[in-house]
Amino acid sequence: MQKKPGWVVPSKNAQAFVKAGYFNTHPQFLRMPDSVPTVHLTPLALRKIHLMVSLISMEVGWLGVAYKNGNVITITDVYLFEQDVSFGHTEISSDSLATFMTEVLGQPEGEEIFNNIRFWGHSHGTGGVLPSQQDDDTMKIFGEFGADFFVRGIFNRVGSLRFSVYDWERGLAFHEVPWTYDLGDYSKSKLRRLRTEVLEEMQRKVIHHPPPRPPAIVTNILRPFGFALPQVAVVPLQGDQSD
Repeated sequence: MQKKPGWVVPSKNAQAFVKAGYFNTHPQFLRMPDSVPTVHLTPLALRKIHLMVSLISMEVGWLGVAYKNGNVITITDVYLFEQDVSFGHTEISSDSLATFMTEVLGQPEGEEIFNNIRFWGHSHGTGGVLPSQQDDDTMKIFGEFGADFFVRGIFNRVGSLRFSVYDWERGLAFHEVPWTYDLGDYSKSKLRRLRTEVLEEMQRKVIHHPPPRPPAIVTNILRPFGFALPQVAVVPLQGDQSD
């Protein structure tokens, strides 16, 4: 008797694998694309990002204006939005995004800013700068806005950062792209004014949730052995000009 070709279920109690298949399909570059983007930070964007990351030990996020000229994407300015943050997350809610857009459109150049929001950045505190699942899910939301490109930046308080460029026109995402910056000519008084402005805005818009303190018995047990929460030193940017 000739056997029928194909796969045969070995028993009536067995489940065919085709019914439980899970496909994790992903593309692979056989060669790098001809053009790879570079991210450039203006002095204002660089200074404000440095201040936002250094002024709070928890996560914090912001949106920014970015323009693309050839392969160079220039981030010109960044803006805080209302958010709840902790050591493990920062989220963009639909309400905070709507409030942010309303505030932006109320500015003299609000329409220009609104039409060029192409950057989402956030700090991971003292953690690493690899994207979380929440970070990837957030980019899917930005992908529904109809923008031709979008930049994601992940920073931390120990000097690491990682830029990703999502080129939705070409259907490509570039991770760990090269980046450059310009320090500009900032006097100490100008830096102090900028720090005050950023700090006051963070106090208005960022609600932080510190972790619960450990029980006193745990603290008393660990103290004789020299254990304590690490203190992060914030290193100022180099190149500051004197008054």
